[in-house]
Amino acid sequence: MSTPDAWTAPLSTRDAPRAHALALQAGADAALTAALDDLVALQEAVRARAYLQAHAHLTRYRADLDDTSDAPTLWAHADPDALHAAVTALQDVDGARITDPADLEARLAPALENPWTRAEALNVQGVLYALGGDVTDARAAFQAALDLDARHYRALTNLGNLDLEAGAYADAERQYRAALALHKDYPGAHHNLAVALRKQKRMGESLRSFKTGQRLAGRQERERTRVEMQAQSGKLSGALPRNRLVWIAGAAVVGVLLLRNLLGG
Repeated sequence: MSTPDAWTAPLSTRDAPRAHALALQAGADAALTAALDDLVALQEAVRARAYLQAHAHLTRYRADLDDTSDAPTLWAHADPDALHAAVTALQDVDGARITDPADLEARLAPALENPWTRAEALNVQGVLYALGGDVTDARAAFQAALDLDARHYRALTNLGNLDLEAGAYADAERQYRAALALHKDYPGAHHNLAVALRKQKRMGESLRSFKTGQRLAGRQERERTRVEMQAQSGKLSGALPRNRLVWIAGAAVVGVLLLRNLLGG
């Protein structure tokens, strides 16, 4: 069993990459480092709304727990059963036509209660508030998501969307660029950055951002189709390489409404 102090502390703040790095540095056994690697990938998949990948990484994480003597410590910090319930709750509401915040909160309960998925659950709640015109609660939810997970680039994008709707175009640009600094291939941030730039009369930059977003969206849609086909054939769990997440993120959430501005006034 490896020395717990070498890698367990970051798990308390859900810093899976740091835990993985410290485990490697401490010479931890291969099954432990593999489990932590899967936890990193799971966390990234949840941020990306890529639930098929999240379940695949979770399956592999559970298998790695069976092979390491550090399983009790990992289980205490990241219970695979609770994670499965949380990811499933997020997946079940994704794309569902829910209009009642109380209904959404009830359906998200496993994800809201789990520290590894709470940020994404708050982001989902923020989307519903925003679509319902409740800007104050939407902003609070997106900010709470970021307070829990500073690398949640979609929550950052959503804050930018609120700024864009409010006419604060420079603030929106700043949020989109911060999101892209975390994940440069997120098409939603590129698309809505194009809107913010257009509103500031920076047409050349706007067009470049829009084209980049279109190219990335097309690439990710092709990848989404490939992953769905693999999932249907039961081959997904072995198709995801370690240390590399296949990014699949939907269109920018509130940005579905905002893209109308790209061609409008």
